This record gives sequence, C-alpha cells and structure tokens, in this order.
Amino acid sequence: NGGAGATSVTLDDVTAVEAAARTSAAPLSGGEGRAYGNTVLSDASTLPGVASTGDGEVKVKVEGEPSALVGSGVDTDADEIEMKDMAGDDSKPLLDGEGGEGEGGEGAKERGEGEGEGKKTEEGAAEEEEELDDSDLEEDEEWEKGRLQFDNELEDTEEYGSLPFDEYSVLRGTKKGRGPFARPPDQVGKFKGFVRVIDNRPGAVAPPPPPFDLTKMKSANEYVARIYVIDAHHLFPADDNGSADPYLVLKLGRGRKKRVIKDRDNYFKTTLFPEFRAVYDINCKLPGESQLRIEVWDYDKVSADDLIGTTVIDLENYLFSKRWNKWSDTLKPLETRTLHHPSTTTAQGKVRLWVEIIPKRKIASVPIINIKKPPPEPFQMRIVVWSARNMVSMDKVTKMNDLYITGIFEAIPPGSNGTITIKQETDIHWRAKKGKGSFNWRMLYDFELPLKQPRIKFQAFDQDITFSSDQIGEANIPIGRPLKKALRKYKKGVKGVAGIVRYPPNKRSLFQMSAKNVLEKIKNKFRGQTTRNAEWIPIRHPNREGKQGEVQVEIEVMHKTTADMRPVGKGRDPPNQYPELPEPDRVKFNLLRPDLMLKELLGESICRKLKCLLVICVLGGCCFFLFPMIITQVLTSIGK
Repeated sequence: NGGAGATSVTLDDVTAVEAAARTSAAPLSGGEGRAYGNTVLSDASTLPGVASTGDGEVKVKVEGEPSALVGSGVDTDADEIEMKDMAGDDSKPLLDGEGGEGEGGEGAKERGEGEGEGKKTEEGAAEEEEELDDSDLEEDEEWEKGRLQFDNELEDTEEYGSLPFDEYSVLRGTKKGRGPFARPPDQVGKFKGFVRVIDNRPGAVAPPPPPFDLTKMKSANEYVARIYVIDAHHLFPADDNGSADPYLVLKLGRGRKKRVIKDRDNYFKTTLFPEFRAVYDINCKLPGESQLRIEVWDYDKVSADDLIGTTVIDLENYLFSKRWNKWSDTLKPLETRTLHHPSTTTAQGKVRLWVEIIPKRKIASVPIINIKKPPPEPFQMRIVVWSARNMVSMDKVTKMNDLYITGIFEAIPPGSNGTITIKQETDIHWRAKKGKGSFNWRMLYDFELPLKQPRIKFQAFDQDITFSSDQIGEANIPIGRPLKKALRKYKKGVKGVAGIVRYPPNKRSLFQMSAKNVLEKIKNKFRGQTTRNAEWIPIRHPNREGKQGEVQVEIEVMHKTTADMRPVGKGRDPPNQYPELPEPDRVKFNLLRPDLMLKELLGESICRKLKCLLVICVLGGCCFFLFPMIITQVLTSIGK
C-alpha cells in the first residue's frame, strides 16, 4: 500500500503456508496508526495481498498509510522498503570474551537457597565459606533470593529460548555509493511475524500449535512496565577526568504519545560504577509501541549532557514469550545488558536490571520490591603476625635480614571506581638469622561492609638504612568469604564472641591435628604460652623461583560493637589481650659479652673470619715487636 514495504520468501515444494503476521505503520512513519492481522492459508495463492508466482516465490507487502512517508524526500510510489533478517544482523557489538553459541546458559546463575538434588546444605556451605577465596562479600539481598541472574541479555540466553516472533528490519531506499562511501538503506521500522510450512497430505502429522494465543494480537491491553535498575558498571568515560556523572533516561514509543522519564536530578558524581537502585513505572498498551529504550547519560553543568549508551528491550517479546511468562511475576530474571552508542560498535558498559509487565488493573495489588541498598555496617579485622620462617637472606655476606612484614588491605567500595587501601607494618626484627623472624604483632583494620574484591597483601622486606628496603616477596590473600560470613552472622543477630569469624577456623580436635601440631599445642600449654590458631602463608617473588619464605598469621573479623567490647592495642600496645602477645624472641645485646654481640650483629661467618683475622694480627704484632729484640740478641751473640 503506497510502497510502504515488501519482503520476498522462496518456498520449495510447498503445499500450503500458514502465516501470521503483525505489521505496523507507526515505526515506518513516526505516526500513531497501527494495524494487526492474522491469516491462516490453505493455499499460498489465496493469501490477500500476496502475489504467488509460478516458481514458488511469495511476496508479502507491509501495509501502511501513503501519507506517512510524505515529507521524507522519497517517492512513495516508487521506493520499496526491503526486509532484512534480524537473526543475521551482527551490528550489536559484544564485550571481549562474550557472545558465542550457548553462552547465555553458561552465564546464568541462581541466587539464594536452591532446592533439589545437588544443592549444598546451609551447614556445608557455612563450612566451606570459612576458607579464603576471591568472592565479593556483598551479601545476597532479599530481592536476589531465588531470582535467576544472567550475565548478558535475557533474549540471548538458552533459558529464555527463541523469540516469539521472527523479526526483520524494515529498510527504505537502496544502497548508494561505493566502497567506504557507500550508504546503506535507512532502517525505518521492524516487521514481526512467523511463517510455517505445513504438510496437508492425507496421514501427515498435524502441525504444532502457534507459539502463543493469536487472539491476543487482535486488541491492545493496558499494562504497566515496571523497570528495576540495579546498577551499571564499566561505563565509558564521558568527562576529561576519565570518569562520568551518570543518570538514567527511559523512553517508550514515538511521536506525540512518547513517554519519557528523565532522572537527571538523581545523577551520580564521578563514577563509572553507579548504584542506581531505582524503580520506574511506564504505562503502555501491548501489542503496541514496545521498544523500551534505557539510556545512560552524563550530567554536565555547563555544556550539553552526553549520551553514554543505550540498550533497547522489546516488551512484546517478553509479554508473548512462553518461558518469560512461566517465571513468577515477582521473580523475573535479572539480566545484564550491554550499552551501545550510535557512533561506535564498541560496548559502552553494562547495566543490570529486570522488567515486570503488569496488567494495569492489577497494579495496585503488586507492591514495589525494595531494592535499596542496606546501610553499610562497621567492622574490624584483626591480624596477628606471629613469626616468619625459611626467609631468603637478602644480605649475602651476613646471611641475615633486618626483617619486617607489611599488611595491606585493599577493597573496592560498591559504586566506586577506586580502591580503598589500609597499610600497616610490624616492627623490625633486626639481624634475623637462619631465615627466621619473630614479631607477635597485631594489625587493626577498620572498614565498612559490604565491599567488593577484598584482599590482604602480605609483604616481607629486608630493611636497608642507606638505600631502599629489599622486598623478599609477597602473598595476595582474597578474604571474601570470612568477611561475608561475619556480615551474615551479624545480620542474623549473632553478636559478641559468637559473631567473630576466624581464619583459619579453630574447629579441629586433637585427633584431626597432625602429631607435630599436637606436640606444639602441648608444649605451649606447659610453657604458659598462648596457643596459636595460625596459618603459614607462603611468600613468593615474581622474579625468583619457588617460595621465598613463610609468614605465620591469624585473622579475626568482627562487628565494631564486638570490637569495642573486646578492645586491643596495635602491635603489642595495651590493652594487650585477645590474645596476649608476648615480647618476641630476638637478639639480646650484652655489653659484658662483646663476642656474642658481634656474633649477633655480624653473623657467625663474619665472626669466624674476624677471629682468624684477629689471630693473624696478634701474631703479626708479636712478630713485629719481638723481631728487633731477636735481631739484637743475635748480633750481640755474634759480637762476643
């Protein structure tokens, strides 16, 4: 009609075609008119608006108002609008490492407590969480429990299945120019429909039913699209400082009835990882205008705001999807969608969200789910560095180190670009020999949970007075699970000593411990020494092979209220308790025994060399003083 559009499909050995299609004039023109139709055919030649040729080619016309294209600069009687199969469209870029067949299923994960065979019990999971690992320590929130989460677009996952429609781009015009100057036809809309080939011969298998109730396409119903936007990450920097001030804009429909929500007042300052935590309701009629655009913009005070990226959700595809409708209305899956910019094929970041489509008559009975971030909780981590062993000697002459250990806590606050860093270090064990060091030193770290990617980095150094200290090695320890367990305990109301999380966990009986550990425990008991619940952490260096030594540490994590009830001092300062840290076993200088002092300061090897040198000097001195006397005696004897 008026050259609004056409597509052609070649059919081989076709006995009949069942076609159901919905076309729209609105995407073609920006107007408000829409047309819906369903046609079932017993013979292709009887399809209204379809010209059947002898070679089996069927041409489908997309009907629209001729006046819709007036003013567009094209001849509505001559220009033909072609259709391009959306399934073959590779214009949607992916982040590195994404895409590929079947990745949607692999990227899916279910949060909360699972049921059925193969699920871990809560007790088993708790035991496993006492180990150190690299997980974020953001506790699962109420809205996450039981909700599927996908690392990409929902429609690209195996769990979602195929789209309810076959989709085609509707193009106007023809390709103009050649080479890099060629201009493709303009996309002016989208065609949705499906075509089936049916065997009508006697005894043939009955065709499967349509993918959904086709009567739902004949009239539009009022809905409310409720969009829960959790956060965005790795946004493309829009400002000169390498960051952005992002906010959200939601758009649905076109023309005069286009609905826009611009949340500019709630922009986030200087971050590429905004925690939006926002809920938006948009009225819509479906089938109808269904292209929901979610845009992330950069706020600017002086110049115009910049578009960071856009993602588009087709609400009709969700509404008519069998799999989407099987998911509970209050547990629609959380998807991670890629943001795109029209000027580039490079991904501009990701946004996490989920969508609910609620009949308008029921909206009052569907409460909004609370997705606000719970307030952070103050926690304290206590690390006791007991000792070191098997440390490589950096002083090749004395075979000793002036040893000290640093502990660096690093983590990323939610919604932040940067990393918080808290550094502490022990005192120096001067002239530590045989690779051993003794510290008995407490480090205290105060922070708020939850955090992302928390870890503690232990570094061993040999102090150098005149030059920079020599690094012996380091160990990066992820501590997500201990911190996460401490946060979970506090939220469950477990407070006081019972709420303390220790690493390593002190749950082994004497029968589970090695003979060496049992003997050490018994010796410490008789000596009155503190029993250590510690772990040996290997220290390595990227430029040297093998372990460079080991550091013995123990870790406790507790809420700040518990820490205030059990006060301790840094290092060995008072109050020195929980546990009490004795003075370390180190070099003791005695001015009455200079030989022992030299041995401790210079090492046994140098002391032996010095002793040999001293003997040689004494003998040489004796010879020097006795030689004239001997010569005089000899000459006197000869004179006589």
